[in-house]
Parts: sequence; C-alpha cells; structure tokens
Amino acid sequence: MATTLTLLGGTVPAPRAARLHALKNCLAVIIAVQKLLEREVTGQSRERLQRAQDAAARMRGLLEEDLTRSSRADDAKFCSSEEIAQDMVRRVEDRAEASGVQLLVRCGSRGLRGVRSELVEALANLVLNAIDVTPRGAAVQVSLDDTADGAHLWTVQDSGPGMPREVVAHLGTPFCSRKEGGWGLGLAVVQSIVKRHGGLIRIESSPASGTLASVYFPSSADS
Repeated sequence: MATTLTLLGGTVPAPRAARLHALKNCLAVIIAVQKLLEREVTGQSRERLQRAQDAAARMRGLLEEDLTRSSRADDAKFCSSEEIAQDMVRRVEDRAEASGVQLLVRCGSRGLRGVRSELVEALANLVLNAIDVTPRGAAVQVSLDDTADGAHLWTVQDSGPGMPREVVAHLGTPFCSRKEGGWGLGLAVVQSIVKRHGGLIRIESSPASGTLASVYFPSSADS
C-alpha cells in the first residue's frame, strides 16, 4: 500500500532574516572560541577541533547563503521550464552516469515565475535523491508540466524499493534518512525553496512502484 506525505508551502515568516542574523552572530562566537583553542590543543584533540572548525565554516556558508536568498525576493522573474530542466541535467548527469541510471526528462510546461537558481536547486535535489536509490540500469523519470487550472506540476519518479511508512512520515526533517546518503536534509532544502515560491510537495511511496515526488506551484507564481 502506498504511503503519502504532503508538505505544505506558504510564506516565509517576517522575523526569519532576524533569526538568521542572530544565528550567524552566535556562530561567530563559536568560531572565535575555536580559534582561541587552537593554541591549547595538540595531537588527536587538534584534529577533532579542526573537524569542528570545518563544520562551523560550512554552517556559516549555509547561513550566509540563506541570508542572501532572503534579501533577493525581488529577483523573481519568469523562468523557462526548459532552461530549468537543462540546468538541472547539467548538475546531476555525472551522478547519474556514475550510478548507471538513465534520466528521462519531459518538459511540457512553458515556465513559471521564481528565482531560477533556487528552482534548479530544488529540482536537482529531488533528482539526486531519486538517482541514489534507483538500481543500476533503471531510470529516473522527471516531468515539468502545466495543469488544467494554470498551475505548474513537477514530478520525479524513481525506480527504487520505496520507503516504509515511518520513514515517509518523517521526511522533510533534517537528517532523517531514506538511504545512506541521507534524504531528510535534501528534502528540507527543497521544502524551504518551494515554500518561498508558494508551493507544496507531495511524496508517495510504495514497495511496488518506488517513490514519486510531486511539486505543485500555484498559478499565482506565474508571470
């Protein structure tokens, strides 16, 4: 029996940018303390400190990227679905080739209004996760379509083994994993982008048919 999860979209709360800045300030304190500790630790402890510093640097990069996105809402413009699909393929084709997975992409949509780089990132994340669970020699099917009511629908269908109900229920939670490489953080990124574009995500999974990820953007997101 198929299990379904719908992740609702919506607008980003106004205090979000302030929270991001607060997190960045807290992280700056952590990084400063790590710098001071460099003088005091040696050997294996120094290696552990370096790993912590690397993680803090990655976190700072993510926060800065998110702050940049929050400040560029006015960058939204009409994006060609064909160009979004082409950019996505360029990002994932090496992974698909290395995994022996075929990409079948169909683009029946003219396009939608949004931030192109974010839309490409969202679609690529879904496709990369699908590739990672699809057996060698099988295919991942991707479609970008317009609906009868003028909205936009993306679908990504893998050929994997499907997911248990309890895993589907926690998708979108960072570090929840459907595979060794992790699905939850990737889907959390997708969910955040889709929210900013007023859309929603629906995940359907069954052992018989694999997993289908559907992303719906309302017609109001169009140009």
